[in-house]
Order: sequence, then structure tokens, then C-alpha cells
Amino acid sequence: SNDIATHTLTNVAGCDSVVTLNLTVNYSAIDTVTIVTCDSYDWLGDTYTESGFYSEELLTVAGCDSITVLNLTVNESYSITEEVAICSEDTHTFPDGTVVTDFEDGFVHTSNLLTVEDCDSIIVTTLYVSEEPTVIAEVDISEVCLGEAYTLSHTGDAVSYNWGEGIPEDGVVLQEEAGVYNHILTGIGEGGCSTSDIITVVVHELPIVNAGMDQAECEGEEMVLEAEGAITFEWTGGISDGESFIVIVGETDYTVTGTDENGCQDT
Repeated sequence: SNDIATHTLTNVAGCDSVVTLNLTVNYSAIDTVTIVTCDSYDWLGDTYTESGFYSEELLTVAGCDSITVLNLTVNESYSITEEVAICSEDTHTFPDGTVVTDFEDGFVHTSNLLTVEDCDSIIVTTLYVSEEPTVIAEVDISEVCLGEAYTLSHTGDAVSYNWGEGIPEDGVVLQEEAGVYNHILTGIGEGGCSTSDIITVVVHELPIVNAGMDQAECEGEEMVLEAEGAITFEWTGGISDGESFIVIVGETDYTVTGTDENGCQDT
């Protein structure tokens, strides 16, 4: 500020001596600058890469101190390279939301994103296609009769195989009911990709064979035994189904085994 002060004194001769002070006071200056940036900031000829407080001492036009304080926040940008193993039948979603379903081994995609501080976040993704294994499901018998077991097996170049729940490790299966059974085999390769194969086994119902009513004849007379419930029949005692034979004295049990069109039997 400006101010004028006057003082009246007496000189050695006893006369008035007037002294006037014309005073100008200039102030020092302090200024704070707040900056938020990404990676680095250039200020007064220097480059800063870390957050913090920085100061520079200058002079005003009046020759007084001028201190400038920089309150700097430096946020990082990111550039990331990633490699992703993927199966040829898979769909992949990149960090920027791009979805690809058709790609070759070594496919490269760049995702240009922003961090929460609005700095660059660049992710370069390379897709590598893992080979899917060869998986072949096999069975020793594709059609069985109820009560007969069948054995599941496999070939291929997978590192692990899985038939799913209910199939024992030895692959031997004995069904409790007739029906058509589809068994799905899944194999996993070295790269984690999987392939499945399916095999169908038919379990046939057993025929219900009826030997007929008990019969009684006189010695020397002819008798005919004729069974039902199957296609072909085989009797004990050398008897042919539907053909007559001479009975012998006494009680004789004859047993018949019938076979249907699927080769299943009942006695």
C-alpha cells in the first residue's frame, strides 16, 4: 500500500526541518495450482511423473518473492498384453465387449478403454486356438436283453474321459429296465478343450414264454406240447414244439426255452 508520513524537526539553527516519507510497500505472492493428469505433467520447464506438491520461487515485476505451488495428481495409463487359449467352437468376449465367434489361431484384438480416472487403458489380446481331442465312444454289444450287461469303452487322444453319472470305472453296465440308452462320452484334451461322442444301446424286454397246461395221457398214446410267447422254442427231452411224441409211464417234467425276434430268451 502507499502511505505518506511527515515529521517536523528543529535543525541546529533552531529552524523547522520538515521530513516527508513517501512509502510504497509491495507484497510477495503465493499461488497454488491444482492439476490432475495422466502419466506426466510439464511445468515451468520440468517434467513430473509422480503425484505431490512442487514449488517454484520467482520474482514479481516489483522484485518481491512470488512462490507458485503445484498440487499435482498423476494417474497411470495402462497397456496390457494378454494371451488367451480358446477352443475352436467357443465364443470369446474381449474386455471392450467385442464378441468373436469366427477366428484363427493368433487372432489379435485391441481394446481401447479408460480407467476410472479417465486415463488410457489399452488391452491387447491374442487368441490361441487349442486343438479339440478325438473322442470315440464304443460298446461291445449295441443290443442286449434285459439282465445282460454291456461294456462301454473309448478310444482317442484325450487326456481324460467321462461317461457321466451312473457309469462305473470299468464301464460295465447292467440296466434294470428295458429301453433305449444314449451314453455320452466327453473327453478333455491337453489344452482344456472337450469333445463329446454318443453311443446308443438298446435293452430289449424278455419274452414271456408259456409252456401250456399240464397234460395226462395213457401209455403208448401220442402227446403234443406247444408253447407260446416267442418265435422259436426248444424243449428238454428231445421234444419238438408242436410235434407229437409217445408218452412214457410216470410223471415227467418238460421245460421249454423260447427265443424272440431279438434273440432274448425266457424259460
